[in-house]
Amino acid sequence: MTEVEATEALHGMVALAAQRTPDAMAQLCEASLDDCAGFSGGVIHAPGAALMAPPAGGPPSVLCSRDVGDGAWMLVIEGTDGVGRGYVSQVVFVRDPHDDGRVVPAREPAFWLGVAYAGTKVTGSTSWSTAYSAGGETASEFTDKMLGRARAACDHG
Repeated sequence: MTEVEATEALHGMVALAAQRTPDAMAQLCEASLDDCAGFSGGVIHAPGAALMAPPAGGPPSVLCSRDVGDGAWMLVIEGTDGVGRGYVSQVVFVRDPHDDGRVVPAREPAFWLGVAYAGTKVTGSTSWSTAYSAGGETASEFTDKMLGRARAACDHG
């Protein structure tokens, strides 16, 4: 996979999320390899969660990008969500083996939740967390830690 392919897939995710509807959130989850089995699953079930997605005209900036092995590519992105909170997320893209190799997010397509991996390993069996919950709850110390962790991924090469 290339940076260009990952960036194009990100643009598709951003456009879908910007619709800010329950149907768009369901489509976003269906497009991810894990079907929103993690924290992003709340965007389907939490009332008003769709409105937390960044609106059209508010796309994220790519802070850095790199090959992370296993044929995957990671973009570290930064932006502002639909309720005015800043986020930084590590978004990992893979080829979907069940859909002609289409480029899709590996997990956690709700990028505005501030996805941060626990270490430099971001594919396969790994752990991660989000700075925000899909229900809107936050704890500032934890949020700051997760946003910093996501941003620090640009320091690892």
